[in-house]
Amino acid sequence: MLRCVANLTWIVVLATAVTAVEVLLEQSCFAIEESEQVAQAMQRSYEPLDLSLFRDSIHHWQMKEGRGRNDLRLDSNQVVQIAENLLKYQNADGGWPVNLDWLAVIDVSEVRKIRKNT
Repeated sequence: MLRCVANLTWIVVLATAVTAVEVLLEQSCFAIEESEQVAQAMQRSYEPLDLSLFRDSIHHWQMKEGRGRNDLRLDSNQVVQIAENLLKYQNADGGWPVNLDWLAVIDVSEVRKIRKNT
């Protein structure tokens, strides 16, 4: 499931990650369930992502709400997992929340709970 992206900066960052999903959608958008598409995308190899545009957001998360947490983190070569992580946090309006560690594997509801308590 791809959503409309309003922020040009995010388009640049997501271009490589989204390519993995687009290839699968072109093959057979209706014949394969989303989970199967993700599984197939994960079997392919991709160039590692340039994560430099995430640096500021990650730093703010780690210095505030994420301080002291020891969450599992994705590596730049885990392109499909990063894309999935980004899509799960996308707002209904197409944007994203600010100051998150986009490479951390954290449930969306847990992040909302943490933010409500800070």
